[in-house]
Amino acid sequence: MIMFGHGIHICLILWLHSCFACNLLGDFGMPSSTEDGDIVVGGIFPVSNKQNHLSASFEKEPPDATCNGFDMRAFRWTQVMIFAINEINSDSTLLPNISLGYRIFDSCASPTNTLRAALTLLSDPNGDNSTVQCQPPVSALIAESGSSQSMALAGTFGPFNLPMVSYFSTCACLSDKSKYPTFFRTIPSDFHQAKALAFLVKRFGWEWIGTLQSDNDYGRNGLSAFMSEVKKLGVCIAFTGTVLRTYPQSKILEVVDMIKMSTVKVILAFVPEGDLYPVMKEIVRQNITGIQWIASEAWITAARPSTAEMFKSFGGTIGFSVRKMAIPKLQNFLTNISPYSNPGAAFVGRFWETLVGCKPFHHLSVSSNIPVCRGDETPDLTSVFFNVTQLRVSYNVYKAVYTIAHAIHQLIFCNWNSPREKCLNASQINPNLVTSQLRQVKFVDEFGETVFFDKNGDLPPSYDIINWQLRQGEVQHVTVGYFSTSAEAAYELVIREDDIRWSTGRVVPQAVCSELCPTGTRRAPIKGRPSCCFDCVPCADGTITNQTGALDCTPCPEEYWSNEERSRCILKYIETHTAGESEQRRAQRPAALLPLPVLPVPSHLHRPAHRLVLHAAPHGLRCDLRPLHLLCSGQNAGGDHSLPCHTARGNEVRARAAEGHCVLLHCCTSIYLHTLADYHTPISSEKA
Repeated sequence: MIMFGHGIHICLILWLHSCFACNLLGDFGMPSSTEDGDIVVGGIFPVSNKQNHLSASFEKEPPDATCNGFDMRAFRWTQVMIFAINEINSDSTLLPNISLGYRIFDSCASPTNTLRAALTLLSDPNGDNSTVQCQPPVSALIAESGSSQSMALAGTFGPFNLPMVSYFSTCACLSDKSKYPTFFRTIPSDFHQAKALAFLVKRFGWEWIGTLQSDNDYGRNGLSAFMSEVKKLGVCIAFTGTVLRTYPQSKILEVVDMIKMSTVKVILAFVPEGDLYPVMKEIVRQNITGIQWIASEAWITAARPSTAEMFKSFGGTIGFSVRKMAIPKLQNFLTNISPYSNPGAAFVGRFWETLVGCKPFHHLSVSSNIPVCRGDETPDLTSVFFNVTQLRVSYNVYKAVYTIAHAIHQLIFCNWNSPREKCLNASQINPNLVTSQLRQVKFVDEFGETVFFDKNGDLPPSYDIINWQLRQGEVQHVTVGYFSTSAEAAYELVIREDDIRWSTGRVVPQAVCSELCPTGTRRAPIKGRPSCCFDCVPCADGTITNQTGALDCTPCPEEYWSNEERSRCILKYIETHTAGESEQRRAQRPAALLPLPVLPVPSHLHRPAHRLVLHAAPHGLRCDLRPLHLLCSGQNAGGDHSLPCHTARGNEVRARAAEGHCVLLHCCTSIYLHTLADYHTPISSEKA
């Protein structure tokens, strides 16, 4: 096409667009939950945990995607969306006489299957709209859980100006409006979670930690942001393991072995629950304990791993989660879900099979080796699925529905003076208008929370600090603090430390590569190891450290020397003996120390054999020069030398090497006479 020229290239694209843009060319055969309405909202959720591998030969049309696993948590998100839309349709003040419909698809937690759902949503379900100026059959989209899936969706829907509101995608990359201009979310960005996690690590003095990341945009970007934050604090990362739910068991074992071989006692897992769960099962199987886990918001409150069995290895886990909310009216809606009241509803058969343990008779193809239901089964209402008092991600879904509804309401009923007067009809609502209005929407929901988006399409950050505790045999997600922004836009971390139960009980776990160096030693880096790993080397003679963890030793002043522990500087000294005292008596009594400040002396003079020994004599101090041998070049103990010396006051005196007098050895050392005077002993001297 390029060789025909740029203009022909553009014309060909326009011709293809006019012919095929709105024609339904195929069907992926994806199960969906649908309800018609004046305005339709799309939804994509990871109801299935994992997509089965598809081998495409490119010689024929690939088979329909199949998925395994059933995520009760994600299924509840779909039901919250349906509940919120039903609630709005019953509201006489919000979108009065206008009904909202929905089309909900399963992404299988896979970017490729998410794109299949996106293309299905962009196509008219009846396939009869072939006009050039066709609009997508949905006016807005609520999706997705994973950041990689949301990036694929935002890139696909961007050219159509279709707004999407995510309830669980936190990657900071999605705040880039140049790439994702129609993306919004009701969960804070990982830009803030990374800072919150760094605040937590700093608070408890953890300097040597391991990390796990998921092999997707959420894990890689989130951990990268965290590492950038803690690097400023001097924290070292011992290792980084990468996991994904589709990895073979061999890769899972590699990560677990890395954890076992490491000396770290604190590990951060920036991983979605579905990707981390295989690793968690293997850690429990191998009975690896004694590790303090830090969780990202993607798994800290997940129900599947929150069991007494998992608690053996993951008890005391701490992390951040979005704020919780109770929606009391939701409980009655959830308890009425049944495959018998709505046999054709998507996903309900699998829900019933997971919750009750049998497959409904009209859903026999759902699974095998599971008994067929009799029809009189009742679900266990104590299941966490029906607990509506601590909703977090579900509340995000609820807010997403209401933000779209309020944006559409403000478009249709734009005259504040006449609330019932319409500015637009429902048929005139298009994705471009909804996108523009979402940037301005602001309202207070029935729970008193003000909902609005900032310039990046994000909500202001607000997290609870969650701690895993075992109570009456069940894992509880106990709130022990919070992290948020203050009115001055400063971050605020509040933790009730007495309420925390660590992996070590009530004692805060330690996370250091090397213990703090004691006084008298300094840190010495180990080649090839991070800065947090070091040896403790004793200070050299004449240097000290009087604080723990010192990087360098401090030299003593010239008239001082280091003690044996190298922890403080002490005055240099000369030993004194009494005249006529026997060597035996000298050895029996403690040596009297005469503190005499001196100038630097050659190192050989500090050896015991070269000490200057002063004897107390009747007429003063007598210098015993015999041990000194030769102190200065050309001078010896038997000569009569006149050597200059200065007192502390600067007065120059001379002393002679004669009986009853002290020799001042200026050429090797200087003895300050005012110190000798403290002993009240006379000394014969002559002023110069």
